[in-house]
Amino acid sequence: YMLYNDCLLGQFDSTVRAGDAVKYAECAEKLKCLEDNPEYGYVFKTLSRLCKLLSVKFDIGIRTRKDYEGKDKSALKLLLSDYEQLIVFTDEFYTAFKEQWEIENKPNGFEVQDIRIGGLRLRIQHCKERIENFVCGEISAIEELEEPILDFEVGGEKHNISPICFNNWGSSASVDL
Repeated sequence: YMLYNDCLLGQFDSTVRAGDAVKYAECAEKLKCLEDNPEYGYVFKTLSRLCKLLSVKFDIGIRTRKDYEGKDKSALKLLLSDYEQLIVFTDEFYTAFKEQWEIENKPNGFEVQDIRIGGLRLRIQHCKERIENFVCGEISAIEELEEPILDFEVGGEKHNISPICFNNWGSSASVDL
């Protein structure tokens, strides 16, 4: 669920615990060792790239908000390299996922992933630009970061601070006509 968590709006940021992102970095390294498997290496490559992406993305919203609320423009400027890295990792995940899809599925249906992952990448780029504009003084505030983070499950200021199970998927095929 954190893959699609918005970097500035942070709908799931209330569930982030310290150290969660590090666990994804560790998983990425473990999975990378399995990429040479002749039969299933492509699956481990996809999972490794996803974990690598999440090792940066999982808490980037929390770190961004902390630096913004502390009015620390120099820290925000340094954080821009994480956003750039996140874009690269998103591209790497997309490529690995596309390769896996082409091995396991017909091409039909991947257009949904193009839209989802492409939209994710574009949103990360936009968030990076918003931070750049703030750091450079082109804008005086990042409006998205002016709003408080609310607990996803119960609303309000109370924070869950634990992982959740969230998969809100639907398609037009499930709509009664």
